[in-house]
Amino acid sequence: MGDRDRIFDLFFTSKREAGGTGLGHAIARSLLDAYRGEIQLLSSDRRAHFRVVVVTAPA
Repeated sequence: MGDRDRIFDLFFTSKREAGGTGLGHAIARSLLDAYRGEIQLLSSDRRAHFRVVVVTAPA
């Protein structure tokens, strides 16, 4: 699993040498939580794949 358990942790990055700050996933999760949405890391053989669920208001 490696980094999988820490990917949404504030300031966690595996790309610091490339300028990563480790804020993006934590900010995305925080914003989605505030609006009753969610973000999930999905299983993938290559790179990261996410599912984002956003609750919408009734029409």
